[in-house]
Amino acid sequence: MGTISNMRSFRTPFNRGTQVSAPTRPRLQQPRLILHLGTHKTGTTALQFFLRQQWQSLRHQGFLYPQIGTNDLAHLSLAKAVGTLHQQQDGQPLQDHLEQLKQQIITSATPTVVISSEHFFSMPLAWTETLIRGLETLAASITAVMYVRPQRELWRAIYNQKAKALKVLPTHAAWGTTDYLSPVRIRNMFYADYLDQFSRLIGRNNVVVRPYRRSLFFNGDIVHDFCGLLGCPDLPAGHIAEEPINPSLGWKGVAFSLWLAARYYQHDDSRLVAQAMRQGFTRGMRAGLVDWIGRAPNYLDANEQRRLDDYYTPTNARMVKEYALPPDFFSTETAHQEHRSWREIPPDEFRLMTRFVSEGLANHHLAGRIHQGA
Repeated sequence: MGTISNMRSFRTPFNRGTQVSAPTRPRLQQPRLILHLGTHKTGTTALQFFLRQQWQSLRHQGFLYPQIGTNDLAHLSLAKAVGTLHQQQDGQPLQDHLEQLKQQIITSATPTVVISSEHFFSMPLAWTETLIRGLETLAASITAVMYVRPQRELWRAIYNQKAKALKVLPTHAAWGTTDYLSPVRIRNMFYADYLDQFSRLIGRNNVVVRPYRRSLFFNGDIVHDFCGLLGCPDLPAGHIAEEPINPSLGWKGVAFSLWLAARYYQHDDSRLVAQAMRQGFTRGMRAGLVDWIGRAPNYLDANEQRRLDDYYTPTNARMVKEYALPPDFFSTETAHQEHRSWREIPPDEFRLMTRFVSEGLANHHLAGRIHQGA
Protein backbone atom coordinates (compact mmCIF):
# COMPACT_ATOMS: atom_id res chain seq x y z
CA MET A 1 0.00 0.00 0.00
CA GLY A 2 1.45 3.38 -0.96
CA THR A 3 1.89 6.08 1.65
CA ILE A 4 3.29 9.58 1.76
CA SER A 5 5.94 10.90 4.07
CA ASN A 6 7.96 14.06 4.67
CA MET A 7 5.53 16.31 2.72
CA ARG A 8 5.32 18.98 4.08
CA SER A 9 -15.66 37.40 6.42
CA PHE A 10 -17.35 35.84 7.42
CA ARG A 11 -20.00 35.47 4.98
CA THR A 12 -18.25 37.25 2.17
CA PRO A 13 -20.63 39.49 0.25
CA PHE A 14 -18.88 40.87 -2.75
CA ASN A 15 -17.85 44.45 -2.91
CA ARG A 16 -16.09 46.01 -5.82
CA GLY A 17 -12.78 45.66 -4.04
CA THR A 18 -12.93 41.87 -4.15
CA GLN A 19 -13.61 41.58 -7.84
CA VAL A 20 -10.93 40.67 -10.33
CA SER A 21 -9.86 43.98 -11.84
CA ALA A 22 -9.60 44.36 -15.60
CA PRO A 23 -6.32 45.80 -16.84
CA THR A 24 -6.49 49.54 -17.47
CA ARG A 25 -4.29 49.41 -20.56
CA PRO A 26 -4.62 46.07 -22.34
CA ARG A 27 -1.76 45.60 -24.73
CA LEU A 28 -2.68 44.88 -28.34
CA GLN A 29 -6.33 44.53 -27.31
CA GLN A 30 -5.49 41.30 -25.53
CA PRO A 31 -8.05 40.20 -22.93
CA ARG A 32 -7.65 39.53 -19.26
CA LEU A 33 -7.56 35.78 -18.67
CA ILE A 34 -9.10 34.13 -15.63
CA LEU A 35 -7.54 30.75 -14.85
CA HIS A 36 -9.83 28.73 -12.59
CA LEU A 37 -7.73 26.07 -10.84
CA GLY A 38 -10.40 24.08 -9.01
CA THR A 39 -9.60 22.45 -6.59
CA HIS A 40 -11.19 19.01 -6.54
CA LYS A 41 -14.68 18.67 -5.07
CA THR A 42 -15.31 22.40 -4.81
CA GLY A 43 -18.26 22.70 -7.16
CA THR A 44 -15.98 22.80 -10.21
CA THR A 45 -18.23 20.61 -12.37
CA ALA A 46 -21.31 22.67 -11.52
CA LEU A 47 -19.49 25.88 -12.42
CA GLN A 48 -18.17 24.44 -15.67
CA PHE A 49 -21.62 23.14 -16.56
CA PHE A 50 -23.01 26.65 -16.14
CA LEU A 51 -20.21 28.30 -18.11
CA ARG A 52 -20.66 25.88 -21.02
CA GLN A 53 -24.46 25.95 -20.94
CA GLN A 54 -24.57 29.75 -20.88
CA TRP A 55 -21.57 30.43 -23.11
CA GLN A 56 -23.53 32.40 -25.69
CA SER A 57 -25.17 34.65 -23.10
CA LEU A 58 -21.85 35.17 -21.35
CA ARG A 59 -20.13 35.97 -24.63
CA HIS A 60 -22.66 38.72 -25.33
CA GLN A 61 -21.76 40.13 -21.92
CA GLY A 62 -18.03 40.10 -22.69
CA PHE A 63 -16.94 36.74 -21.24
CA LEU A 64 -15.50 34.01 -23.45
CA TYR A 65 -15.56 30.43 -22.21
CA PRO A 66 -13.66 28.81 -25.09
CA GLN A 67 -13.80 25.23 -26.27
CA ILE A 68 -10.26 23.91 -26.48
CA GLY A 69 -9.56 20.37 -27.59
CA THR A 70 -12.07 17.55 -27.31
CA ASN A 71 -13.60 18.05 -23.85
CA ASP A 72 -16.72 20.14 -24.22
CA LEU A 73 -17.23 20.93 -20.54
CA ALA A 74 -13.81 21.91 -19.22
CA HIS A 75 -10.26 22.50 -20.42
CA LEU A 76 -8.79 19.16 -19.46
CA SER A 77 -7.14 18.75 -22.86
CA LEU A 78 -5.12 21.93 -22.31
CA ALA A 79 -3.76 20.47 -19.07
CA LYS A 80 -3.01 17.19 -20.87
CA ALA A 81 -1.16 19.06 -23.63
CA VAL A 82 1.13 20.61 -21.03
CA GLY A 83 1.76 17.13 -19.65
CA THR A 84 2.53 15.79 -23.13
CA LEU A 85 5.25 18.42 -23.50
CA HIS A 86 6.88 17.47 -20.21
CA GLN A 87 6.40 13.71 -20.34
CA GLN A 88 6.85 12.97 -24.03
CA GLN A 89 8.88 16.02 -25.14
CA ASP A 90 6.17 16.76 -27.69
CA GLY A 91 5.13 20.40 -27.69
CA GLN A 92 2.88 20.26 -30.74
CA PRO A 93 -0.38 19.55 -28.85
CA LEU A 94 0.19 22.57 -26.61
CA GLN A 95 0.99 24.77 -29.61
CA ASP A 96 -2.18 23.57 -31.31
CA HIS A 97 -4.30 24.29 -28.24
CA LEU A 98 -2.84 27.77 -27.81
CA GLU A 99 -3.43 28.53 -31.48
CA GLN A 100 -7.02 27.34 -31.17
CA LEU A 101 -7.48 29.57 -28.15
CA LYS A 102 -5.88 32.50 -29.96
CA GLN A 103 -8.30 32.22 -32.88
CA GLN A 104 -11.31 32.16 -30.56
CA ILE A 105 -10.01 35.22 -28.73
CA ILE A 106 -9.61 37.07 -32.03
CA THR A 107 -13.05 36.04 -33.26
CA SER A 108 -14.91 36.86 -30.06
CA ALA A 109 -13.07 40.08 -29.21
CA THR A 110 -14.28 39.74 -25.61
CA PRO A 111 -12.41 41.55 -22.84
CA THR A 112 -12.41 38.51 -20.53
CA VAL A 113 -11.53 34.86 -21.15
CA VAL A 114 -12.26 32.13 -18.59
CA ILE A 115 -10.38 28.81 -18.56
CA SER A 116 -11.25 26.12 -16.05
CA SER A 117 -10.01 22.66 -15.09
CA GLU A 118 -9.43 21.00 -11.74
CA HIS A 119 -6.54 19.22 -13.44
CA PHE A 120 -4.55 22.43 -13.24
CA PHE A 121 -4.41 21.64 -9.52
CA SER A 122 -2.95 18.23 -10.40
CA MET A 123 0.07 19.69 -12.18
CA PRO A 124 3.63 19.56 -10.88
CA LEU A 125 4.95 23.05 -10.27
CA ALA A 126 7.20 22.93 -13.36
CA TRP A 127 4.15 22.28 -15.50
CA THR A 128 2.27 25.28 -14.13
CA GLU A 129 5.07 27.55 -15.31
CA THR A 130 4.77 26.08 -18.81
CA LEU A 131 1.02 26.71 -18.71
CA ILE A 132 1.41 30.32 -17.59
CA ARG A 133 4.19 31.07 -20.10
CA GLY A 134 2.00 29.80 -22.91
CA LEU A 135 -1.12 31.70 -21.86
CA GLU A 136 0.62 34.99 -21.14
CA THR A 137 1.40 35.38 -24.86
CA LEU A 138 -2.35 35.68 -25.45
CA ALA A 139 -3.48 37.82 -22.52
CA ALA A 140 -2.95 41.29 -21.13
CA SER A 141 -3.14 39.82 -17.63
CA ILE A 142 -3.69 36.46 -15.96
CA THR A 143 -5.54 35.98 -12.70
CA ALA A 144 -5.57 32.58 -11.00
CA VAL A 145 -8.70 31.78 -8.99
CA MET A 146 -8.80 28.82 -6.64
CA TYR A 147 -11.56 27.58 -4.34
CA VAL A 148 -10.29 25.64 -1.34
CA ARG A 149 -11.76 23.61 1.46
CA PRO A 150 -10.07 22.29 4.63
CA GLN A 151 -7.87 19.34 3.74
CA ARG A 152 -9.79 17.07 6.07
CA GLU A 153 -12.95 17.74 4.06
CA LEU A 154 -11.06 17.43 0.78
CA TRP A 155 -9.60 14.01 1.64
CA ARG A 156 -13.05 12.85 2.66
CA ALA A 157 -14.56 14.11 -0.60
CA ILE A 158 -11.80 12.63 -2.75
CA TYR A 159 -12.18 9.25 -1.02
CA ASN A 160 -15.85 9.43 -1.94
CA GLN A 161 -15.12 10.50 -5.51
CA LYS A 162 -12.62 7.72 -6.10
CA ALA A 163 -15.03 5.19 -4.57
CA LYS A 164 -17.52 6.14 -7.28
CA ALA A 165 -14.93 5.00 -9.83
CA LEU A 166 -14.16 1.73 -7.98
CA LYS A 167 -10.63 2.95 -7.27
CA VAL A 168 -10.79 2.48 -3.50
CA LEU A 169 -10.46 -0.88 -1.76
CA PRO A 170 -11.64 -1.65 1.79
CA THR A 171 -7.97 -1.94 2.78
CA HIS A 172 -7.05 1.57 1.61
CA ALA A 173 -6.52 4.31 4.17
CA ALA A 174 -8.91 7.25 4.16
CA TRP A 175 -6.08 9.80 3.85
CA GLY A 176 -2.32 10.13 3.38
CA THR A 177 -2.14 7.40 0.76
CA THR A 178 -1.05 7.26 -2.85
CA ASP A 179 -3.24 4.21 -3.46
CA TYR A 180 -5.93 6.34 -5.09
CA LEU A 181 -4.41 9.82 -5.23
CA SER A 182 -1.22 10.91 -6.97
CA PRO A 183 1.71 12.30 -4.95
CA VAL A 184 1.46 15.57 -6.89
CA ARG A 185 -2.12 16.20 -5.81
CA ILE A 186 -1.21 15.33 -2.23
CA ARG A 187 1.73 17.74 -2.33
CA ASN A 188 -0.44 20.49 -3.81
CA MET A 189 -2.78 20.21 -0.83
CA PHE A 190 -0.11 22.26 0.89
CA TYR A 191 -2.07 25.10 -0.62
CA ALA A 192 0.24 27.99 0.19
CA ASP A 193 3.26 26.25 -1.33
CA TYR A 194 1.27 25.53 -4.48
CA LEU A 195 -0.07 29.08 -4.79
CA ASP A 196 3.34 30.61 -4.22
CA GLN A 197 4.30 29.38 -7.68
CA PHE A 198 1.47 31.38 -9.25
CA SER A 199 2.28 34.42 -7.12
CA ARG A 200 5.83 34.26 -8.44
CA LEU A 201 4.72 33.94 -12.05
CA ILE A 202 1.81 36.38 -12.25
CA GLY A 203 2.08 38.44 -9.06
CA ARG A 204 0.48 38.00 -5.66
CA ASN A 205 -2.31 40.47 -6.46
CA ASN A 206 -3.37 38.24 -9.34
CA VAL A 207 -3.92 35.17 -7.15
CA VAL A 208 -7.44 35.00 -5.69
CA VAL A 209 -8.39 32.38 -3.12
CA ARG A 210 -12.00 31.74 -2.17
CA PRO A 211 -13.12 29.54 0.74
CA TYR A 212 -15.41 26.77 -0.48
CA ARG A 213 -18.31 26.97 1.92
CA ARG A 214 -21.84 27.82 0.87
CA SER A 215 -22.48 29.93 3.94
CA LEU A 216 -19.59 32.15 2.85
CA PHE A 217 -20.58 32.35 -0.80
CA PHE A 218 -22.01 35.37 -2.49
CA ASN A 219 -25.69 34.43 -2.93
CA GLY A 220 -25.02 30.95 -1.54
CA ASP A 221 -23.65 29.05 -4.56
CA ILE A 222 -20.40 28.86 -6.48
CA VAL A 223 -21.84 30.11 -9.78
CA HIS A 224 -23.04 33.40 -8.28
CA ASP A 225 -19.84 33.63 -6.26
CA PHE A 226 -17.60 33.17 -9.29
CA CYS A 227 -19.62 35.50 -11.48
CA GLY A 228 -19.69 38.08 -8.71
CA LEU A 229 -15.94 37.81 -8.55
CA LEU A 230 -15.69 38.51 -12.28
CA GLY A 231 -18.19 41.33 -12.20
CA CYS A 232 -20.84 39.56 -14.28
CA PRO A 233 -24.35 41.04 -14.26
CA ASP A 234 -26.83 39.49 -11.84
CA LEU A 235 -27.84 36.01 -12.98
CA PRO A 236 -31.42 34.72 -13.03
CA ALA A 237 -31.98 31.85 -10.60
CA GLY A 238 -33.04 29.64 -13.50
CA HIS A 239 -29.48 29.65 -14.79
CA ILE A 240 -28.33 27.62 -11.79
CA ALA A 241 -28.85 23.86 -11.76
CA GLU A 242 -31.08 22.88 -8.82
CA GLU A 243 -29.76 19.31 -8.60
CA PRO A 244 -26.10 18.51 -7.81
CA ILE A 245 -24.11 17.98 -10.99
CA ASN A 246 -21.68 15.55 -9.38
CA PRO A 247 -23.40 14.19 -6.23
CA SER A 248 -21.52 12.40 -3.48
CA LEU A 249 -22.22 8.86 -2.36
CA GLY A 250 -23.97 8.31 0.95
CA TRP A 251 -22.64 5.73 3.39
CA LYS A 252 -24.49 2.85 1.69
CA GLY A 253 -23.13 3.88 -1.70
CA VAL A 254 -19.55 3.97 -0.42
CA ALA A 255 -19.94 0.65 1.41
CA PHE A 256 -21.38 -1.00 -1.69
CA SER A 257 -18.64 0.45 -3.89
CA LEU A 258 -15.94 -0.94 -1.58
CA TRP A 259 -17.61 -4.36 -1.74
CA LEU A 260 -17.77 -4.13 -5.53
CA ALA A 261 -14.21 -2.81 -5.83
CA ALA A 262 -12.94 -5.96 -4.13
CA ARG A 263 -14.18 -7.78 -7.24
CA TYR A 264 -13.42 -5.24 -9.97
CA TYR A 265 -10.47 -3.14 -8.76
CA GLN A 266 -8.10 -2.69 -11.75
CA HIS A 267 -10.34 -5.03 -13.76
CA ASP A 268 -10.52 -4.44 -17.51
CA ASP A 269 -14.22 -3.63 -17.18
CA SER A 270 -14.00 -1.56 -13.98
CA ARG A 271 -14.96 1.69 -15.73
CA LEU A 272 -18.15 0.17 -17.15
CA VAL A 273 -18.97 -1.50 -13.84
CA ALA A 274 -18.52 1.82 -12.01
CA GLN A 275 -20.83 3.49 -14.51
CA ALA A 276 -23.46 0.78 -14.01
CA MET A 277 -23.08 1.13 -10.24
CA ARG A 278 -23.71 4.87 -10.29
CA GLN A 279 -26.72 4.40 -12.54
CA GLY A 280 -28.01 1.76 -10.14
CA PHE A 281 -27.65 4.13 -7.21
CA THR A 282 -29.66 6.76 -9.06
CA ARG A 283 -32.40 4.22 -9.78
CA GLY A 284 -32.39 3.21 -6.14
CA MET A 285 -32.81 6.78 -4.92
CA ARG A 286 -35.67 7.30 -7.36
CA ALA A 287 -37.25 4.13 -5.98
CA GLY A 288 -37.20 5.62 -2.50
CA LEU A 289 -33.99 4.17 -1.06
CA VAL A 290 -32.04 6.55 1.16
CA ASP A 291 -28.39 7.00 2.10
CA TRP A 292 -27.05 5.69 -1.21
CA ILE A 293 -26.43 9.18 -2.62
CA GLY A 294 -26.03 12.24 -0.43
CA ARG A 295 -23.67 13.32 2.32
CA ALA A 296 -20.24 11.71 2.11
CA PRO A 297 -19.52 9.53 5.16
CA ASN A 298 -16.57 10.23 7.43
CA TYR A 299 -14.14 7.30 7.71
CA LEU A 300 -11.67 9.12 9.99
CA ASP A 301 -11.69 8.63 13.74
CA ALA A 302 -10.99 11.54 16.08
CA ASN A 303 -7.26 10.80 16.35
CA GLU A 304 -6.85 10.61 12.58
CA GLN A 305 -8.70 13.89 12.14
CA ARG A 306 -6.34 15.60 14.58
CA ARG A 307 -3.30 14.08 12.88
CA LEU A 308 -4.52 15.26 9.48
CA ASP A 309 -5.16 18.80 10.76
CA ASP A 310 -1.72 18.95 12.39
CA TYR A 311 -0.11 17.73 9.17
CA TYR A 312 -1.36 20.74 7.22
CA THR A 313 -1.20 23.35 9.99
CA PRO A 314 1.86 25.27 8.69
CA THR A 315 0.49 25.81 5.20
CA ASN A 316 -2.97 26.63 6.55
CA ALA A 317 -1.56 29.32 8.81
CA ARG A 318 0.05 30.88 5.76
CA MET A 319 -3.23 30.65 3.82
CA VAL A 320 -4.93 32.74 6.49
CA LYS A 321 -2.08 35.23 6.76
CA GLU A 322 -1.01 35.60 3.14
CA TYR A 323 -4.05 34.57 1.10
CA ALA A 324 -6.79 36.22 3.14
CA LEU A 325 -8.84 33.21 4.19
CA PRO A 326 -11.14 33.55 7.23
CA PRO A 327 -9.14 33.08 10.45
CA ASP A 328 -11.30 30.17 11.58
CA PHE A 329 -11.70 28.51 8.16
CA PHE A 330 -9.49 25.52 8.98
CA SER A 331 -10.71 25.24 12.57
CA THR A 332 -13.35 22.54 12.18
CA GLU A 333 -14.90 20.47 14.94
CA THR A 334 -14.15 16.77 15.14
CA ALA A 335 -16.72 14.91 13.04
CA HIS A 336 -18.39 11.67 14.08
CA GLN A 337 -16.85 8.62 12.44
CA GLU A 338 -19.20 6.72 10.12
CA HIS A 339 -17.16 3.74 9.01
CA ARG A 340 -19.97 1.38 8.04
CA SER A 341 -19.70 -1.96 6.26
CA TRP A 342 -21.83 -3.27 3.41
CA ARG A 343 -23.03 -5.89 5.89
CA GLU A 344 -24.98 -3.13 7.65
CA ILE A 345 -27.01 -2.39 4.51
CA PRO A 346 -30.52 -3.89 4.86
CA PRO A 347 -30.51 -7.19 2.90
CA ASP A 348 -33.55 -6.27 0.80
CA GLU A 349 -31.87 -2.99 -0.27
CA PHE A 350 -28.61 -4.76 -1.03
CA ARG A 351 -30.41 -7.31 -3.23
CA LEU A 352 -32.37 -4.60 -5.02
CA MET A 353 -29.24 -2.54 -5.70
CA THR A 354 -27.41 -5.64 -6.90
CA ARG A 355 -30.25 -6.21 -9.34
CA PHE A 356 -30.16 -2.61 -10.56
CA VAL A 357 -26.42 -2.74 -11.12
CA SER A 358 -26.63 -6.14 -12.84
CA GLU A 359 -29.24 -4.76 -15.22
CA GLY A 360 -26.90 -1.88 -15.97
CA LEU A 361 -24.12 -4.33 -16.67
CA ALA A 362 -26.36 -6.16 -19.12
CA ASN A 363 -26.37 -3.04 -21.27
CA HIS A 364 -22.61 -3.47 -21.57
CA HIS A 365 -22.85 -7.22 -22.18
CA LEU A 366 -21.47 -7.92 -18.72
CA ALA A 367 -24.57 -9.47 -17.21
CA GLY A 368 -24.08 -11.74 -14.21
CA ARG A 369 -20.46 -10.86 -13.49
CA ILE A 370 -21.40 -8.91 -10.38
CA HIS A 371 -22.39 -12.18 -8.71
CA GLN A 372 -18.99 -13.77 -9.13
CA GLY A 373 -17.26 -14.03 -5.80
CA ALA A 374 -20.27 -12.66 -3.89
